[in-house]
Amino acid sequence: MVGRQRLFSPGSRPGTALLVHGWGSNGASWAPIASRLSFGRVLTPDLLGHGLRTSELDEVVTVPRTADDLARSLSGQPADVAIGHSMGGQVVVRLALRAPSLARALVVVDPAYCADADEMRSAPERLDDLQHRGAVSGAEFAEGAFVAGEPADLRHAVVEQMLNTPGSVLTSLFSSMYLEPESLGATAPALSALRLVRVPVLGVYSSARAADRVADVPWAEGSDVVVWPAAGHYLHLERPAAFADLVNEWLRGL
Repeated sequence: MVGRQRLFSPGSRPGTALLVHGWGSNGASWAPIASRLSFGRVLTPDLLGHGLRTSELDEVVTVPRTADDLARSLSGQPADVAIGHSMGGQVVVRLALRAPSLARALVVVDPAYCADADEMRSAPERLDDLQHRGAVSGAEFAEGAFVAGEPADLRHAVVEQMLNTPGSVLTSLFSSMYLEPESLGATAPALSALRLVRVPVLGVYSSARAADRVADVPWAEGSDVVVWPAAGHYLHLERPAAFADLVNEWLRGL
């Protein structure tokens, strides 16, 4: 069930925005952005195994299962835009592929797909570390995902969210993102999946190299790619006002 939602004043844009957090985060992390989006309803769910749903661990948590759970939560009510950060980028792409009517446009923020060869070679070692050290390993990733000079309180909040996520969830989702047969982490399977997405997509990246890997995808009309090269992996939280302005402006042009 979709957890949190925010209702806006009657003068704002009608419709729904769905904000999907990344690996080891939670729906509350979107608060600085949700308040700036021009929609009548903004949904910020906690994904399976995260936030208020860390006890829902009756089955192994995977990215496909997470996307299916999100689709059921929407109860057939389409989102005008689904915005996903990191792992959330994989989730919203799978949502668009599994239930095309549920997302009319996508925004992916440093999405966890199209990893380069070095990242893929290191993935088994990272998985092994997660299996042994759990959330501590995930927290070290989060700590290193910021650029110098970012506010210490933001870094601390992101690390705390990671530490509060069960290690088993982080491990199973990491494997699902990068190492399982149906994973979209590597470039080839990700590109195959992205070519099937039929809605406009805005990609926001902290790395031009990562953005270049999707340059040849035949995106739907209205799609765009933006690079913020001086930002870290949590670029939407580092610059919430600029990010919300970018999304609002892009959607106005569709």
